[in-house]
Formats: sequence, C-alpha cells, structure tokens
Amino acid sequence: MGDVIWLNASLPTWFVSILAAPTFFFPWSLLVPIGLLTGLAGAVLAIRRKEKRALWLLFPFALSHVLVTVAGALRGQVKHGSEPVLYAFLCLQILLAVWFIFRLKGARLIAGGLSLFNIGYAFMAFLIAAMALPDVWL
Repeated sequence: MGDVIWLNASLPTWFVSILAAPTFFFPWSLLVPIGLLTGLAGAVLAIRRKEKRALWLLFPFALSHVLVTVAGALRGQVKHGSEPVLYAFLCLQILLAVWFIFRLKGARLIAGGLSLFNIGYAFMAFLIAAMALPDVWL
C-alpha cells in the first residue's frame, strides 16, 4: 500500500521535475513544458468560458493515476511482458485525446491544450509504471 501512495504522490512531482533536467529524456521531455503551457492555457480558457465539457478531460488524467496505482500494487512482481500493456495505455491516451478534440466542438482549443497536457502526463505515468512493474529504476 505504501508503494501505491508513494508512486501516486511522485507522479506529479516527477512530471514537473523534468523541467529541471529536460535533456534526460530528450526529445520526449519536451512534452512536459509544452503540456504544462497548453494545459494551463486550456484550463484558463475553460474557466473563463465556463466550459463544463472540459471536465471530461479529467478522465485521461485519472487513467494515468490508475496505471501508476496498479504498477505500485504490482511493484516488482512483473519481470517481463508488461510492454504491450504499457504501449496500449499510451495508444489509448492518444486516441482519447483525439476523440475529445473531435467531440468538443466549439471548445477544441481548450480540448487540444488539455489533451497535450494529458499525453505528457501519461508519458510520465508510462515511465513510472515501466520502472515499477519489474522494480528496476533508472
């Protein structure tokens, strides 16, 4: 249980900490500043326009925490074979981003900004889960 709590608390911290060392995961680390800026812009626009449909974009954010929760619960128990699940998670996040952008007509700028944030956040969740499942850390 401690691993689940620790990893879920670490996900946002590690996501933002990439700003301090952006070349560590370059070019993937560019998702973080781009995601933070577009996510902030999307959130501000959603609040200013009182766009309640933007709340649907919390679902992919929550999915990232679900992945990290499962990885924390199974920490060290999956030595091999977790890659297809992790890649499927990233594909699902990208498909959800495209779907939300398509579905939120009239709020596509908001959906695009928040979706880029969600993809960057999902990538960090992917990295944490990829290290937690076999319990092999960088």
